[in-house]
Amino acid sequence: MKCKIIETPLKPNKAEPVINEWLAANSHITIKFVQETMIGAKTLRATYYYEE
Repeated sequence: MKCKIIETPLKPNKAEPVINEWLAANSHITIKFVQETMIGAKTLRATYYYEE
């Protein structure tokens, strides 16, 4: 299993385009689970665990 960490600003209008772009570019993968954590008060860290 592999993982991809994406850190973005916490605001959805800034985070969603970055995450959606990565998901679209990697549509061939099978995501097993996602872990989302806040780093401080301004950053979202989304960790995608997947298999190719």
